[in-house]
Amino acid sequence: IVLVSTTSYFSEDIEKAVITKIQEGIETTLTLDDVEFTLYKKFPYASVKFTNLLLKSSTDFNNDTLLFTKQAYAEISIVDLINKIVNEIEVP
Repeated sequence: IVLVSTTSYFSEDIEKAVITKIQEGIETTLTLDDVEFTLYKKFPYASVKFTNLLLKSSTDFNNDTLLFTKQAYAEISIVDLINKIVNEIEVP
């Protein structure tokens, strides 16, 4: 129960971190309709689900579509996630 409530609290931060990490590895714009963090869809991994993900090439290549998918997932180790959350919690 603690894990679920803690990850729910951090879900927006996790979603933003995954998007940022993806954008660091590409030289084009990432466009998507929805982002959803979940512990259950790809268990035993936590995952971030992307809906209507679109990558276009640069203007040098006429903005052609490089990748489009209705759904894609980024998997995250639950153990790594727990360790990161625990390390970020401040103890007074």
